Amino acid sequence: MTWKPFATLICSALLAAACNSNPNTGTTEPTPAPQPAPEEKPAPTVKEIPSYSTVQVVTEERFWDEVCEWDGSRYGFKTRTPAVIDFYADWCGPCGKISPYLAEFAEKYAGQLAIYKVNVDKCPNVAQVFKVESIPTLIFLKPNEQPMMLVGAPEKADLEEKIKALL
Repeated sequence: MTWKPFATLICSALLAAACNSNPNTGTTEPTPAPQPAPEEKPAPTVKEIPSYSTVQVVTEERFWDEVCEWDGSRYGFKTRTPAVIDFYADWCGPCGKISPYLAEFAEKYAGQLAIYKVNVDKCPNVAQVFKVESIPTLIFLKPNEQPMMLVGAPEKADLEEKIKALL
């Protein structure tokens, strides 16, 4: 009997054991790869929305940053300040009719209310999330309450009544 096959077998076994050993622990178990921590979805950041003395025309990015967040299936408002969101378009006649009213109310209720304008032509994703199908559409947001939607151009007195109910 020759010792070569037996020596080859022993050398292979020793080499395999050396490759699998962990120098820090002295074990022959492979070191497990570090696992990334499971991603946790952060809670919505509720913050005080500045109440401007003017109507704020917002981009889609600013809208998602300041006013609302969308997770793909539901939205959450980031407001502690009552707010009105006006979905409009530059070419819309009724939208132009209520625009001066909103500007007046933004000044009149400065410090108590934020008014945002979202152009549906420039921010179609925001309009889609809120299921805006016709304009003007106004959404009234009061902290910790369901939003109220108003479609169409209300008269000035009716709009102010809705805003007062919001405050």
